[in-house]
Amino acid sequence: MENTRLSMPETKAPRKGSRRPLAVVLILLLALGAGAAFGHFRARLKKADPPALLLPLTARLDGTVLSLEAKPGDTVSRGKVLLRMDDTQARALLLEERRKLENLGRTLPAQDRIIPASDKTNGDETLARREERLRALEEEAVQRMQAASEGEAAAAVRYGRAQARNAPERAELEKALEAARKMAREAKREYETASRKRAEAGAEIKNAPPPAGQAGLVPLEVRRKAYAEQQEKVQAAERDLEDMLIRAPEKGVVHELLVKNGDWVRGGAVCLIFRSAAPAANDEQTQAK
Repeated sequence: MENTRLSMPETKAPRKGSRRPLAVVLILLLALGAGAAFGHFRARLKKADPPALLLPLTARLDGTVLSLEAKPGDTVSRGKVLLRMDDTQARALLLEERRKLENLGRTLPAQDRIIPASDKTNGDETLARREERLRALEEEAVQRMQAASEGEAAAAVRYGRAQARNAPERAELEKALEAARKMAREAKREYETASRKRAEAGAEIKNAPPPAGQAGLVPLEVRRKAYAEQQEKVQAAERDLEDMLIRAPEKGVVHELLVKNGDWVRGGAVCLIFRSAAPAANDEQTQAK
């Protein structure tokens, strides 16, 4: 008798991980959402104020702290004096070097002597250089005066023609004529002032006393060289006097003071910490490019 097998229908077991594609999709969606959120946050950070940069400010020369001109938390502008060192010796040295320069100047012809500038517009200059500069200004004033005079004459002609025709634009031309006359008067005053100053400079050279002492025994070129070298010493003393100050390098905030009044510090020692945001902003712009 043949064995008869009953074939049972095979039941497939459920696959493990049949929901894996759905999970992968969900993970991808979450990652995309997180990336978008991070990108939005990063964009907001870029629009926000750049991170602060702390800068150590040091003393340039040895000395004693005379006064602190700012306190932590103060917002200051570029060039603001933050700390003053005792400049008694530096100031005395500058006065001595200037006295030596003045004495050497007496050994030179008047046109070679330096005129200390009352301001820094033109800087220190010799009498001859000042006369040359004032003569150029006088020539420029002459040209402006001539141009203004020609403009006044042309405006007068236009106004006269309009008045003769009883033209409607004569009122406007009359205003233009008055403006031209005013410009001509101002140009004339400028010329007179420039001419007077140039004449005074020339007279100062002409009437200046001759070189003092035994200047005639020393060649002029040697005296000029000594004078130029002394002028460099004066400039060095002026720089040393300026170096007794610590100034703000740019707009920012005083973060921390590391010294107090009366402290003696060496050149190169950090005296305060300055907080600035500008350099960080520049770095970010450079990276963006």
